[in-house]
Formats: sequence, C-alpha cells, structure tokens
Amino acid sequence: MLPDLIEAVPTLDVAFDMSLPHDLLATLSLMVKAPWRSGFSEWVYETAAALGPDGRRAAATLTPLLGIVVRGPDAPILALPAEAAAWRDLDAYLAFLEAQPSAFYADLAARFIRDVGECVAPGEVGRPLAALLGDYLDDQRARRGATAVYFDPELAEAALAEPILLREQLTHFLRRFGRDHYGPSLAREADLLRGALAYHRRQSYRGQIDDIFGAVTGRVLPHDSQLVLARAAEVVFVPSPHIGPYFYLVTSGPRVFISFNARTVAAGRSAEPSTPEVVHLFPPLKALADETRLHILALLQASEHTQDSLVAALGISQPTASRHLGLLERVSLVRVRRDNGLKYYSVDRAAGRDFVTSLQAFLA
Repeated sequence: MLPDLIEAVPTLDVAFDMSLPHDLLATLSLMVKAPWRSGFSEWVYETAAALGPDGRRAAATLTPLLGIVVRGPDAPILALPAEAAAWRDLDAYLAFLEAQPSAFYADLAARFIRDVGECVAPGEVGRPLAALLGDYLDDQRARRGATAVYFDPELAEAALAEPILLREQLTHFLRRFGRDHYGPSLAREADLLRGALAYHRRQSYRGQIDDIFGAVTGRVLPHDSQLVLARAAEVVFVPSPHIGPYFYLVTSGPRVFISFNARTVAAGRSAEPSTPEVVHLFPPLKALADETRLHILALLQASEHTQDSLVAALGISQPTASRHLGLLERVSLVRVRRDNGLKYYSVDRAAGRDFVTSLQAFLA
C-alpha cells in the first residue's frame, strides 16, 4: 500500500510593492522617533529639525491618528480598491482623506481615545479626555524622556472634539509635510525604490516567513512579529529609503505591510553581501552601547541572576531592569531559564560567539 501523501503547508503569500499610505506613516514615525533613536538616514534628522517646534508637535500628535487609518482588521484604508491611485500617489491619498465624511473622523477620534485609554488607564476609557491625554503624555515621557516627547495634549483635545477640525488638522499637516519634505524625497529616491522592488521581485523567496524576512531585511524576525505574521494572509514588503536598520510593521486587514531598508539592495545590481550583515549587527551593537546593560552582562557573565538580584546589585528600579533585560534578550545576548515561577538570566554564550565572529568578519 502506498503511504499517505505528506502535504507541505503552503508558505505565506509574499509581495514587494509600494504603499504610499504605509510609507508615509512609517516616514512620519521616523520623524517622531528621531530625537531618541539613531540609525535613520540623515534626511530624517535634517527634516525633523526643519519642521520646527510646531511641526514636531503636529507630527507627534497627528501621526497616531494617521496610523488608525491604515492599521487594524477593519482599517479605513481597506475601503480603497487595489487599483486606486491613492496607494501610490500622495495627492490622490490626500484627496481620499479630504473626501471622507465627518463620521469617518469621528470614528478615528473614538478609536484613538479608546487606544489611549487602554494604554494608560485600562478599563477607564470613560475618564475625561483631558485627563487621558495628560496621562498619555506622562507615559510617553516616562518611556522616552521629557526632551524627546512633542505630543501636544491641547492640540489633540481640540482636534478630537470636532471631526471637521480633525480632518482639517490632519490633511493640512499632511499637505504641508508632503509638499515641503515627503514628496521631494520620494521623487529623489524613485530610482532606488524601483531598483529595490525590481531586485526582490526577481528573487525566488521560499520557506517560512522568518527565513524570508531575514533574507530581505538582514534582520532576525522578533517573536512577537512572528505571531502577527502567523495570522496574516499576505505580507507586503515596502521599501523605505530612510528607515536604516529598523523595520516598521503594520497590519491592515488580512495583509501585513513591512517597511524595510531599500538600501540593502543597490539599484540595478545584486544585493551587496556586506550590507545585510551591517544591518544585522546594528541591534546588538546598539544594545551594548549602554553602561547599565554592560554592567548587567558583566554580572551575568559570572553567574545566573534573577531580575530581583540584578536590581539589588545595581541599585536600579524593577522597570529599568525589566526594560534592559528585555532588550538584551531580544538581541540574543542573554537567555532566560524558568524555574519555580522565577526567571533566571545568563549570557547566551553561543549567540555571543556568533556575534563576535560576524563583527570580526565585518572588520577584517
């Protein structure tokens, strides 16, 4: 008797394409993160500075609302047919936003208020809007430092209170940003983006999504992103000229859009073998560029520690220790062993040796 046929699970559909709504959101997110992140293109830092205080406040306040347009299982952007010009043309996308009725913006405001409430006061979404926004600002300051936060609660409160005003604020800012910064940059980088798309479309990417992600970006796919992609019907990789060693993932209905560094592939040529390696080295190198994390690694080098013992040894707070350990674990410099409900941290020596070997090969 013939054995049963073993059918391989089909791999996820993967595409390479431009999506202006997603690229614009990713670009604005870079502007917001520029004061406290390194590694973006020089254009990001120059543009963030050129926006001035008012522009930075508008970007930090309105970008989360723009994210709601493209994010989620029923993202409003899904109303656009696949052939719509708004997927690739800034003016068409702005026209789409300007044509939406007040109910569209009332829904955006309601979703944003719900998200803020879940972020800073779970179960207390009914609190006054001003209080929620104030708590949200405090949360952002705690995460990023006071000098890196430009979110404006007064601007947000005024825009959220009236759907028509929200539409005017959002479209006015996007039109100005698109005219003065985003549009010219997109035109200058057109050849790079076309070259990146052409290169990746010529490849035959097979296997699991984490393997494909690594081949495209030169990065290891984080575990939480694997869980997101496991539920997707299609993954669309969107090349970005400014994102540096990072990636930006947004779920829009059944599809997941991943903005990645277009410069890992030179336009019209094969992929540069050294460039993905540089991108891959950035996360652990950045993790090592912190005195507290180096002290943590020094202690873990000698023996296993729990978070509590590290807190006691270094005199840092529990949240600080948790944040540093989480980052070191994400870049595979430490590993975790669970025993009787406790987490024991130690240096991941095998991963560390691989990192040192890669760094030596790069510098040789």
